[in-house]
Amino acid sequence: MHTDVAKTATVLRPKRFLFFILPFILCILFFSCTTGKSLGCLPERYSSPPETSPHIRSVPLYPEEFIWEPLVSGIQYTSFSNKTSSIEWHLVSIDLSQKELQLTAYPSEAEINPDGTIQGITVKKYAKKTKAIVAVNASPFKYTGLSIFPGRSLVGLHVYQGQRLSPPIKKYAALAFFEDFEGNYKASIFSDQTLVPPQALHAFGGFYAILKQGEIIDFPALSFDSRLAAGVSKDGKTLYLLFAPGNFFGTAGLSFEECAVILSKAGAWEALQFDGGSSATMTIEGKNIKKTGFRRVANIFAFTLSNDTNFN
Repeated sequence: MHTDVAKTATVLRPKRFLFFILPFILCILFFSCTTGKSLGCLPERYSSPPETSPHIRSVPLYPEEFIWEPLVSGIQYTSFSNKTSSIEWHLVSIDLSQKELQLTAYPSEAEINPDGTIQGITVKKYAKKTKAIVAVNASPFKYTGLSIFPGRSLVGLHVYQGQRLSPPIKKYAALAFFEDFEGNYKASIFSDQTLVPPQALHAFGGFYAILKQGEIIDFPALSFDSRLAAGVSKDGKTLYLLFAPGNFFGTAGLSFEECAVILSKAGAWEALQFDGGSSATMTIEGKNIKKTGFRRVANIFAFTLSNDTNFN
C-alpha cells in the first residue's frame, strides 16, 4: 500500500508542478514576444523608391497642417487619428537648445546588476519619479532566466552620462545626444551603433534606421504594430518622438515606412525605430497615452525641467 502511494505521488508531482509553473512560462513568453520576435525577424534592409513601397498605405497618414500645442518652453505636442483607417499617432517636438530642459535616462550604472541584468521599470513610474514632461521607452531587451520575475538584458548600445553600459550592435541604429560648451544638447542618429563616438553624453540603441538624409528606407518585411520612433532635424537641434498604438489598443498601428513618412513631414531628416509592440510607451506630464505602460522595460529616456515640476 505504501509503495503504491509513493508511486502515485511520484507521478502526480510533476503534473502539479507543470500546472502551477506553466502559466508563468506562458506569461513570460507572451510579454516578451514583441521584443523577441523583433530581434532578427527582419532580413537585411534594402533600398527602393518610397513611392513603390507596398508598406505605405494609400490612406491619410498625417494632417494637411501640423497644429502644435505647447506643453512647456521648447516642447510641443500634436496628434492625428483617422477613424476610417483606424490610424492614430502622437508626436512630440523638442527644441534641444532650451537650457531649462534636462535629459535623464534609465538605467544608470548603479541600476544594473553585477550579472548585467536590469530589474526594469515602467515608463509611467519613471516619469513620475523624475517629474518628466515627456518620457519614452527606447532600446529592445531580452529576458534572462525562466523565473517568475526574470531579469532584463539590453540588446544594443546604452550610454549613460558618457559611460558605455551596453555594447553596440552593428546592424542596429542608435540615437545619441551630445552637449556643447554652453550646455546645449544636440542629437544625431547613427544607422550603425558602432559608429557612435565616445563623446556621446547619452546614447540609446534601437532597431533599424528608417529615414536617412531625408530618404525613406524600405524594408522587405511588413508589419503594422505599436511603434515608438525618433527623428532628428537636419541641424540636430530638434528631436521628434512618435508614438503609435497598435491593434492591441483597437488601432491599426504603423509600418516602419509609415513612421518615416510622418516624421519626415514633421521636419525630421533622419529617424530610427525603437522597441515597439507592448513595450511602446509614451508619457506626457506623467500620464500614459492610450493607457499603455503596463510593461516594465529595460531602457527609458525623458526630458525634465531644471525647475521643480509636480504632477497629480
